[in-house]
Amino acid sequence: MTTKTDLKEIVELISLNKVFEDFTEEEKYEIAALAERKHYSKNQLVFSIDHKGKYFYLVEDGELLLRLKDSVTKVYSRGKLFGEIGLFTQSYRMGTIRALNDSSLLAFSGERVYDTEELSAATALKLTKALTLKIIDYISASQQTSSQHLIENGESNVVEFKTNPSRSAMSKILKTLVAFMNTKGGTLFIGVDDDKTIKGIPQETYKEIDQFNLDLVNMINNHIGSFFTSLVSFDIEEIDGKTIFRIDCAVATRPAFYRDSGDELFYIRSGPSNTRLQPSGIINYIQRRLSGEN
Repeated sequence: MTTKTDLKEIVELISLNKVFEDFTEEEKYEIAALAERKHYSKNQLVFSIDHKGKYFYLVEDGELLLRLKDSVTKVYSRGKLFGEIGLFTQSYRMGTIRALNDSSLLAFSGERVYDTEELSAATALKLTKALTLKIIDYISASQQTSSQHLIENGESNVVEFKTNPSRSAMSKILKTLVAFMNTKGGTLFIGVDDDKTIKGIPQETYKEIDQFNLDLVNMINNHIGSFFTSLVSFDIEEIDGKTIFRIDCAVATRPAFYRDSGDELFYIRSGPSNTRLQPSGIINYIQRRLSGEN
């Protein structure tokens, strides 16, 4: 039986995922009551392409690796949601996912979501809409912005490559994220050379990738602002047997500045590079953005 403490913990976890950002606390508690905890040991399979979808999942603890049919991989950690297509269809899964280490998931049954005795019709409809939007984003990404496709097309106003995630490269990474936020968003790959060669992340660096994630989030908070942290997401992927690090950045709804030694620097993307604008240029650029010209 789910206790009040359990429900509170589940609601806190649900609140970490942007799918639920427009849900009220009452609605989150409704959804939390449907959660079934499932535990997986290291290397244990959650589902494969031979399984039909019945659940969608939210990661409570641990890390899980998704491998799609085209061999593209993605890592899911705490607060990440996957398998939502299983809510709407009984067709076979689009990939295989297994635990990278001992992991705990919250599983949500499609049948229970649409049982009006378990979840109100209004909340079920709202959840359907939120997950549908996520699926649309996923389909768009899988068709247009797979990592291999982006890398093959080279650096551009929405794509940049870095060879490794060294601390010395951190300021350049932050400036690129600011430029993406102020323009159209974009994707930064670490472990890829300027000539599109996939070098991969060194093994010793890969072992410390969690610390790199934490350092980068802290630096975004300190040098750009905590408001912008939610615009950035991180993934570890494997291409041609080499591990790369992918950072996706959404466009910001307000100007983003890189703060350094008391200065506030404003960057935009101009082709495959970052361009710093002076105050007069910033005003003109923001006015164009507000008028819809950019």
